[in-house]
Amino acid sequence: AVLTANLTSLLSMTVSSAPSFNFTNSEDYANGIVLNGPSAGNIVVSSSLPYDISVRSSTSGATNSSGASIPVNSFTVDILSGAGGTNINPVNLSTADQLVVDEGVPSMLKVLDLEYRALGGNTFLGKPAGAYTATLTYTLSVD
Repeated sequence: AVLTANLTSLLSMTVSSAPSFNFTNSEDYANGIVLNGPSAGNIVVSSSLPYDISVRSSTSGATNSSGASIPVNSFTVDILSGAGGTNINPVNLSTADQLVVDEGVPSMLKVLDLEYRALGGNTFLGKPAGAYTATLTYTLSVD
């Protein structure tokens, strides 16, 4: 008898995250804001091989409807729960891919909790009130 197991590479990721920072008092502006838990979301990874995850912003600034901008490097992202490899903690957002997980251990439906931080400080001062947005793209690749 011959037993055969035909394996194909599995690589999938679902990102459930839409961080929203609400600057409402002087401490928020001075010290920044941290989002984790349900307000930060998570990434669910299934991979049959070691993997990397990177993140980048579509623009160099989070912009409002009138074109005012806050540099995206005023925000960081971090993977809180271990991917089994090396978490690069935390990374400043950029238009270039920033590695947040290096050599994640193969697993199925692994939940990686996220943490976002708005650093606060002068970068957030002198800006008109309103919503500033930037699109983040997470990329999963075989290590």
